Amino acid sequence: MKNSELTASKIPVNSCQVFIIAFVDSSSIQTGSGQGLYFVDNRSSAGSSNEGTSALQTVCSKMSNVAWSVIPLNPNDGFLYSIQSIGSSNSWGPGGQPGSATAGYFTGQVQNGGQASYQIEINAIGGGNVLQPATTLGMNGN
Repeated sequence: MKNSELTASKIPVNSCQVFIIAFVDSSSIQTGSGQGLYFVDNRSSAGSSNEGTSALQTVCSKMSNVAWSVIPLNPNDGFLYSIQSIGSSNSWGPGGQPGSATAGYFTGQVQNGGQASYQIEINAIGGGNVLQPATTLGMNGN
C-alpha cells in the first residue's frame, strides 16, 4: 500500500490556496496510462504550464496548501472516480506526502522550494472494471 492510502490529511480543503483538478475521459483511460487525464490548476498567473495535459507543472509559494480533485468529462459514463494516491516528492518535505481529505479531495502542503515531480494515480470503478491511470506532474515551490 502507498503511504497516502494509509493516512488522512490534516489540511482542510477550505485552507488551501492551490487547487488542481484532474478531468478524466473514460473513453481514453482504458490503457491505465496517463492518456485521458487532463489537469488544470488555479496558478496560471503565477507561471504554471502544460495546463490541459497529463503533465501539468504547478507553480506556487512554499508552504502553500494544495487540494486535488477528480471530475469526469462525462458524468453519465458509469464510473466512480477518486484519487488513489499522490506519491512522494521532495516538494512535500518533512510534513509528508498529501493524503485523503473530505469530499473526494486529497490535500497536502508544499514545504520545499524548487522543482520536483510527483506521481498521481486515479481510481475509475464501474461496470465491474477498475482502472488506475497514473501520470507524473510537477510542483515548483518558490
